[in-house]
Amino acid sequence: ITVLGTLMFALPAMAATTASLSPANVNIVAGKSFNVVISVNPQGVNNYAEKLEIDFPASILEVTSFSLGSNWMALTQTGYDSIDNVSGILIKSAGYPGGFSGAGAFGTITFRAKKIGSGTIKIGNSSLAYEINSQSAITGSGTTFAVSAAVVAPKTTTVQVTPTVGTRPIVQE
Repeated sequence: ITVLGTLMFALPAMAATTASLSPANVNIVAGKSFNVVISVNPQGVNNYAEKLEIDFPASILEVTSFSLGSNWMALTQTGYDSIDNVSGILIKSAGYPGGFSGAGAFGTITFRAKKIGSGTIKIGNSSLAYEINSQSAITGSGTTFAVSAAVVAPKTTTVQVTPTVGTRPIVQE
């Protein structure tokens, strides 16, 4: 019985917060924009704040905006809030008053496809969940994307035909 009691205290339930990006796949035309929603799920553990790092290929995509989900309060300190379109890193941090323990939307990123290419937008290794007495790494899934060239409609040429006015012989009967 003593061993069982020791194991119960030595192995507390460790629920890791996960993050996901949706949609899972994006096909877009170069020059166009698209949105990716970040959702977080603390798996039943009360979280009070999240710091999310999103990594993306800056040679193909750029972040044009970010908006937080409902009830989140931005934490705008240095290192907790930045968009780096040169290195391809977005960092956004926010607190949730009173905490939350179920899945929900953290925010929406708007990307612009700069040129043709493909890659992955993913949850970065510096992402953290802040619980009441600790912090834990956030793991998660990413979004794959493919940027294609704009389809150019074939040029159509219009030939204008001008009728010629002619005279017709008058035939008398």
